[in-house]
Formats: sequence, structure tokens, C-alpha cells
Amino acid sequence: MIDSSRRGNLRVQEVVEIANHLSEGMRLPVLLIACCQLRVGEVLALSREDIIDGAAGMTLCVRWRVVVDTSGTGFEPSKHPSAEIQLPEVLVEQIREHLAGCEPEPDSLLFLNSTGEPWSTVEFSRSFRAALSAAGVPVPPPLHRLRHVLLG
Repeated sequence: MIDSSRRGNLRVQEVVEIANHLSEGMRLPVLLIACCQLRVGEVLALSREDIIDGAAGMTLCVRWRVVVDTSGTGFEPSKHPSAEIQLPEVLVEQIREHLAGCEPEPDSLLFLNSTGEPWSTVEFSRSFRAALSAAGVPVPPPLHRLRHVLLG
């Protein structure tokens, strides 16, 4: 059971339970936030060219983040540009399957909303809370809190 009132980091089993309440289009981004300690905007800005699938495993190159300002949704360099993150083995096959359904162009975003447009961080967070509320989670944890999962 998800204990949203508990202070501190979420546990791995709580994140898995949260992910199980989400639509397929939201599940993988949430798992990347939790397993790779990425910001929401960094995950939403990932494109096909940011995935390196090599003999040593799969790596994410985090270069951009989605931002929302008065002019709308846009992109700017990540707070930690050029960060390379080794993907946990548990996510590698999910990423490969997801890539099979994405546009082939290198700059194609990996995660789009239900209308095929890029997610804004606000829209993704709102959809995250709504999905968990609809699933009966009384007080959904803030999405950013998933970055701080206890892996032990």
C-alpha cells in the first residue's frame, strides 16, 4: 500500500504500485524518474538519439529538459547537461519495446501525450495525480518525490 503521508523517500515497492496504476503511456516515464533519479522535464525531453544501446548496456544521455514559461512549453539544456546514465537492466527491454513504437527520426521525442504532442511538465504532473486519484490513492505523492526512491 502507498503511504503518501509517510515522510521521507518512497520505497521501491511503492513506486511499482504507483506505476501499476498508470496508463502505459505514463508508466515508463515514471519508472525512469524513479530508477534513474531524473527530473520530470528531463524524461519528457528524451529523444531517440538520447538512447545508446551498446554491448556494455543501455545508456541515457540527458541533454535537455522541458520547461513551461509565459510563451508556452519549450526546451532548454538540462541542469546537468551531458549526463550519461546507465539504465537499470530491468528497464532495458521496456525501452527497446517502447522505441519500436516511436517515430524513427533521431530527434523524435520518446514520450508524447494522448494527442501525440509533447507533454508539458504541468500536464504530465496533473495527469499523474489524476490517474492515482482515480485508482483510489487518497493523497498521491508529488511526482518529483519519485526521484528519491530508496533502492535498498
